[in-house]
Amino acid sequence: MKYLRPALYWIAWATLCVAHGPYHEEMVDLTAVLEKHPHDLTALLRRGELFRDHARDGETNDLAAARSDFQRVLELHPRNVSAQLGLARVDADTGAFTHALNRLDELLSVSNQVVSAHLLRAEILVQYGQPAKAVAAYSEGLRRLKEPRPETFLARARAQLVAEPTNFSAALSGLDEGIARVGQVPGLQLLALDLATRAGDFDGALQRLDQLAATSERQETWLARRGDLLQAAGRFQAARAAWAQALGELGRLPERLRANLAHRELHESLTAKLADKFAVQPSPPQSPIPIP
Repeated sequence: MKYLRPALYWIAWATLCVAHGPYHEEMVDLTAVLEKHPHDLTALLRRGELFRDHARDGETNDLAAARSDFQRVLELHPRNVSAQLGLARVDADTGAFTHALNRLDELLSVSNQVVSAHLLRAEILVQYGQPAKAVAAYSEGLRRLKEPRPETFLARARAQLVAEPTNFSAALSGLDEGIARVGQVPGLQLLALDLATRAGDFDGALQRLDQLAATSERQETWLARRGDLLQAAGRFQAARAAWAQALGELGRLPERLRANLAHRELHESLTAKLADKFAVQPSPPQSPIPIP
C-alpha cells in the first residue's frame, strides 16, 4: 500500500490539475504539506474531500485517491468521524450503497449524536430507493440540529412525497415545522402552498399565498395564482375579480416589462379567462414548483 499510494496520488492529482485549474494551487499546497508532515490529519482530510468533490464521471482515480486519504486518517486516528463520513460518501459515489449505510450504522452505533451521519444516511437512503427510511433519518438529524437549514426540510418533504405520494398532510406538517424553526423561507412556503392546493385545502392555500404575496413588491403573478385557487374552490366571481386585478397590475408595468415573454403569456391567459363568461368548472391551479 505504501508504494501504491504515491502513484495513485500522482495520477489523480495530475488529472485534477488539468481538469480543474482553479484548485491547482490548493492541491499543490496540500501535497507539499503532506510530503513534510505525512500525519497531518487536516491536510489528509481536505485533500480527500478535494479529490472526491471534483471526481468526474469515469475518472475513478480521484475517488480511489480520496478513499486512500480517508483510510490513512483512520489508520492514524481510528475514530475520526470526518474520515468515516468521507468513506461513506465515496462508497455512495461508487454505487456501494449497502456498504455506505453499514459504515454509517456502525458509526451511529458508537455515537448516535453525530448529526451529519444521520443526514448523510438520509441522502444515501434516497439514492438507494428507500424514501420512508430516509424520512426517518432526516427527522433524526433535524431533531438534533440547533440551526437547521431550509434545504434539509425540503429534502425530507420530497422524500415523504416519494414514500407516500398522496399523504400531503405528513409533508405539510414537516414543512410547517421547518417554517416555525427557520422562518418564512420562500422555498418552504412555495412547496407548502403547492401541497395544500394538491390536497384540496384551498382556504389554507389562500392563506399561504397571501403570506407570500405580502413580501413581494410585484403582485400580478400572485393575483393570477389567487384567481386560479378561487376558481378551483368554486368561488368564480372572486376568481374573476382576482384575474381582473392581476390584469390591471400587468397594465401598470413599464412597456419593457410588458414585452417580456412571460408577461405576454400571462396577459393572454388572464384575458382568455376573463373573456370566458360561461366558465363554471374549476380547473386545477398550476403548480409554482415541480414536485418529484
